[in-house]
Amino acid sequence: MLGERLKKFRKDAGMTQQQVADLMGVSRPAVGQWESGQTSPSLEMLSTLAARYGVSRGVLLGDEPENSSESNIAPAPKMAGMAPLISWVQAGMWSESFVEINEDTEFYPRPAGASANTFVLRVVGESMIDEYKPGTLIFVDPERAAKSGDDVIASLIDSGEATFKRYIEEPGTGKFLKALNSAWAEPYLQINGSCRILGVIVADMRIRL
Repeated sequence: MLGERLKKFRKDAGMTQQQVADLMGVSRPAVGQWESGQTSPSLEMLSTLAARYGVSRGVLLGDEPENSSESNIAPAPKMAGMAPLISWVQAGMWSESFVEINEDTEFYPRPAGASANTFVLRVVGESMIDEYKPGTLIFVDPERAAKSGDDVIASLIDSGEATFKRYIEEPGTGKFLKALNSAWAEPYLQINGSCRILGVIVADMRIRL
């Protein structure tokens, strides 16, 4: 039964056996053996798998119902696959060329509704500190069209650098990027023709270790 649940929740998360193997540092046949019931992952691995699949370890083990009617907490939205954590340099190239994903790349569950091309960045700097502290993980969907008020990643044409700001459109005045730091010396940057929107932030996550 554990093997069947491992297979079910892996498929629900939109992951292949090879993706699970890469994330867990094991071979693909090892994942297949877990799902066929020939072997079982350790409790530590089960906890990691449960987090990746968006369920509790108790649900994964069958000790808790998947949707408990006794709980007063609504179930979390189902995640749909994984998104890679990339560098800001890679972000500037994301839609122009292939960005290498290797065995050291960290992956995080992709938010429901985000496209398969969603990637993750770790916030650096303080231009957005009023809402996003440095170290916060932000999920960027390059297929989401930016609307005024969205927080976006943009590539500055002159420098090729990626920047994180709020996208603003004002009738009669044009398009701007705005830093959310209330102490920022020059919070507005007019962008007509000077930058390209790489993607819209669809979620953020803070990891507390």
